[in-house]
Amino acid sequence: MLNSLPYQPFLISRLQDLTYAAGYIETCLLETSPEPELLKLVLSDVSEALAPQTMTPEEAQQHLAQLDEVFSKTGQEAIYSLGFWLKSLGLKLSVNVYQLNPSKSDSETPVLQELLSNPKKEG
Repeated sequence: MLNSLPYQPFLISRLQDLTYAAGYIETCLLETSPEPELLKLVLSDVSEALAPQTMTPEEAQQHLAQLDEVFSKTGQEAIYSLGFWLKSLGLKLSVNVYQLNPSKSDSETPVLQELLSNPKKEG
């Protein structure tokens, strides 16, 4: 029987790479019918991974608490708040060209491709 490692510590260690963290968020945003709390969970994971690199534990905790405030805003205020929240982690919002008829491999981000090729093993 295969033994598996707890997923959360593995995920947090992967998300310490800024490129992987950005891909993780992008993959969430590409979901066609995401669960309501998915984006908040994804951003919490990213904050848990990246905040300790540039913030004291108290600042990291406060930064994570600010996520509720970001989600309580509407319209352009919400977009700008999310942008500032991400900036403090070393990330930024961006806009990309959308292909109307992408091939399957074009629509999969590198993070999604990795997750699909290395499914979590239970056991």
